[in-house]
Amino acid sequence: MSLAEINKAILAEAIEESKAIKAEGDKKLELLKADQAKKLKARQDEIIAGAQRKAAQKIQQMQFKLQSQSQAEILKHKNGIIDEAYKLAAKKLTELSETEYLDLMVKLLKEIETTDGEVISSEGKEKLLKKALQKADKNFRLIEKTVKDQGGFIYRSPKMEIDNTFSRLISDSRNQTILKVTKILFKAE
Repeated sequence: MSLAEINKAILAEAIEESKAIKAEGDKKLELLKADQAKKLKARQDEIIAGAQRKAAQKIQQMQFKLQSQSQAEILKHKNGIIDEAYKLAAKKLTELSETEYLDLMVKLLKEIETTDGEVISSEGKEKLLKKALQKADKNFRLIEKTVKDQGGFIYRSPKMEIDNTFSRLISDSRNQTILKVTKILFKAE
């Protein structure tokens, strides 16, 4: 065999070997591309799932926030209605006739079980309170000082003080009846 034929045979063999290497490289490249595509798809799915979770959390947080705001507005409105109910009750007290006012004062005075002490009248109601003291057969001293209120009185003795002013009566009544009033006003809810 001549040198040219040997070169030709070596070249042919090298070409065949390079084709095999190229085919094997192409095969590995295709496998690598498929693996990368699979990894890319998995990462995309992971990113999308994370974004969906975050979006769902944001939606849930917004729903909770809106629900809380809505409930706060409803509660504010209900409290306004309750406040109006007690204001109406206070107004009714101030609209009592002299006879009704006198009867109420007598009743409140009779509830005081002591026999000594002093009473402070609401402004402008001193004469009615004096009549109520006589009618209730109480010997409490009516002092000249008055209290700024729509009605009622304050009883004082060395051992106790009882605030029977209208504002205190309404406040105490509110504390004792708020649950009942709420149930009555909003029973359908």
